[in-house]
Amino acid sequence: MQIVKESENLYRLTRFGLFNCFLVRDGEGCTLVDTNVWGSAKPILKASQDLRWPIRRILLTHAHFDHVASLNELATELPGVEG
Repeated sequence: MQIVKESENLYRLTRFGLFNCFLVRDGEGCTLVDTNVWGSAKPILKASQDLRWPIRRILLTHAHFDHVASLNELATELPGVEG
């Protein structure tokens, strides 16, 4: 997964050079915008951990596979996360 700092509070995470999701810092953690394609949960969680931005919320922009495919795995790994 490629991780690009877009601004002080925004990182873009890209898989396969095509599929994006975003970590947006807000307060003491961050909101994950979309969950990317299947198999993205572990790299997303690692990026969050490396940045020291715990994921507090997940926001889905729409229901295409490249936006929601890793939601179930992330929800399992992040019990209590807001959706």
